[in-house]
Amino acid sequence: MMFRSKVLIMNTVLRIAQDRPGPTLTIGALAERTGVAVHTLRAWETRFGFPEPRRLDNGHRRYAERDVAQVLDVLARRERGTHLEVAIRQARTASSESGTETPRSLYAYLSRHHPEQSFQRL
Repeated sequence: MMFRSKVLIMNTVLRIAQDRPGPTLTIGALAERTGVAVHTLRAWETRFGFPEPRRLDNGHRRYAERDVAQVLDVLARRERGTHLEVAIRQARTASSESGTETPRSLYAYLSRHHPEQSFQRL
C-alpha cells in the first residue's frame, strides 16, 4: 500500500512538471507577443513587480505562457479604463483564481489535491 502511495505521488510530480514547462520566453519575445515595449515591461517590473520573471544564472529574464496571458489581461483592463496598478492586481488575482498560476510549493499542491495522503519529510 505504501508503494502505491509513492507511485501516485511520483506520477503527480511528473504530471505537474509536464503540464507546466519552464519559462522559456525572453523579455523581447514577451514584448513581441503582447505588443508592450521591452522598456515598459522593465518599468512595470521595477515599479510593480510585474510581470515576475524567473532569472537564469546569468541574470537574464525568462517568462512563461502565463505571463503572456497576465500581460494581455492587464492591457484589456487598461483599455476599459482601469488604473495600471489596479489592473495588475486584478490580473494577478484572476490568474490565481483560475488556477493558471504556477504552484510555489509542490508540498502545498500535493497536500491540497491529495489530502488523504500522509507526507514524510526527506
